[in-house]
Amino acid sequence: MKYFLSFLLWYYPVADVSTKDIAIVLTKPVQVTQWELEPTVIVCPDAPVSEQRTKQAVEFWRKLGYKIRPVVMAGKDDIGCRQDMVLTGEILITLTGQDFNMSEHLASTRTWYHRDTREILKAKIQVMGQWGNSERLLEHELGHALGWRDYSQTNHIMHPVWYHGGYNTKGLKK
Repeated sequence: MKYFLSFLLWYYPVADVSTKDIAIVLTKPVQVTQWELEPTVIVCPDAPVSEQRTKQAVEFWRKLGYKIRPVVMAGKDDIGCRQDMVLTGEILITLTGQDFNMSEHLASTRTWYHRDTREILKAKIQVMGQWGNSERLLEHELGHALGWRDYSQTNHIMHPVWYHGGYNTKGLKK
């Protein structure tokens, strides 16, 4: 049945077909917004990610051609982190808040952008405590902070389900 389904999809392209054990996508990833300025990644003291892990995730996107300023590890007195305030030009990484839906996500990214130009102004990544240093999680969320939507191709970095993801970067190079 799987082979027959694959054959049919080859002749009748669709955006996404998922079954219990197979996900096929015949489109490419979509970047809906992008940065004009180089963003600064700021890691709040309560964020469950290490400096090394954050730098590794940023380097992943730099290798794809994205310009990102050096990672800043905020101090305990950082006003942006203490007030949960993201400034223009920042990608703020913090621990999940009370409004976070833990039943559906390991992390979440919110991006603010200019409605007319689609230029990203700022982004906030919230990560669940025990998942902070997990493989690919921060790379995936930085992808959202750079304007990429989820992409349901198995083994792709932007796959919305962590255990179906991987390091495939098809369509993401700048």
